[in-house]
Amino acid sequence: MSRLLLNVMNVKPGFDPNNLLTFSVSFSPNLYADPPKMLAEHRELLDRIRALPGVESASVVNVLPLTGDYAIHGIGAVGKPLNRDAGAESRLTDPQYFETMHIPVIAGRALREDDSRKVAVINRKMADLLWPGENPIGREFTDNGNPPKRVIGVIDNVHSGALETEPLMQYYSSFVAFPGYANSFAIRTKTDPLSLLPAIEKIIWRLDPDLAISDAKTMEHIIQSATLERRFESDLLLGFSASALFLSALGLFGVASLSVSRRSREFGVRMALGATGADVLGLDIVRNMAIVVAGLVFGLFLSFAAHRALSALLFGVSARSLNVYLAAVAVLTISAMTAVLIPAMRAARMDPAIVLRDE
Repeated sequence: MSRLLLNVMNVKPGFDPNNLLTFSVSFSPNLYADPPKMLAEHRELLDRIRALPGVESASVVNVLPLTGDYAIHGIGAVGKPLNRDAGAESRLTDPQYFETMHIPVIAGRALREDDSRKVAVINRKMADLLWPGENPIGREFTDNGNPPKRVIGVIDNVHSGALETEPLMQYYSSFVAFPGYANSFAIRTKTDPLSLLPAIEKIIWRLDPDLAISDAKTMEHIIQSATLERRFESDLLLGFSASALFLSALGLFGVASLSVSRRSREFGVRMALGATGADVLGLDIVRNMAIVVAGLVFGLFLSFAAHRALSALLFGVSARSLNVYLAAVAVLTISAMTAVLIPAMRAARMDPAIVLRDE
């Protein structure tokens, strides 16, 4: 589970989450009946935020990354048989979105202010699935039976849902035609993102007192929230494992100590007949480590038997990973050696004359 959490945290989300402030704005219901006025308010708000000291860039989108798989449309490549199971996430955004999120354009170009709703930027997965081995630039696709969109650029895959799941197909269109759907803002800053939140709130309320801001958080916080369940599972199992390891070592120490106490006369006789402290030490360690080896063999057998149940919980690591088993055996062996070594060393330092006299 520790390997799992490490693998999840090392997944690249497809963008740079550092110094990125996100929030949502609830626009006045009256604006939804007047799209041109709402578009003008969007642009005015973005221009004022971009003018703030410490702001590198600002953008708007209908759905932020890592907040869930939403707005999935059925798509198909023009001129090819329609795959009814093919679905892609529709993203509406302004031209600076890729710059703000630090999402590289790997082919073609990004959106521009003069682009119509008939063009789109797609992600790598969509390009590979719709046009495998072909250049997607200039190709067309349909979404939910709407007029075709022409591909003008390709970006890398971006995770919308959990980091351990495969990114879906995505296409990005200009929000100009549907400004009412885009109300999530992403602000790239040069300083601490949250330090600019009060100034941004003032700008929003000065522009329109009816506007309401919500869900203000950094993108790093969103990533932490996206991995919360995995971190909780790992921390919980780590706590149980550490407790089990401690209790096992304590129990083994008690058994080893009792064994030394009961065999003290035997050790005294052996040392009186010429056995050295090292001989006694080795004899006691071998006897107790035989118990440890038996426990390891039994534990490994149970682990292999339970690997199917564990497989459903894992990501990026096999339930039969040799490295994980070797690490587990090493930790158990070291803790067991520590538990049996202390009583064994006490046995090796016995004075045979005192032991035999007391007996």
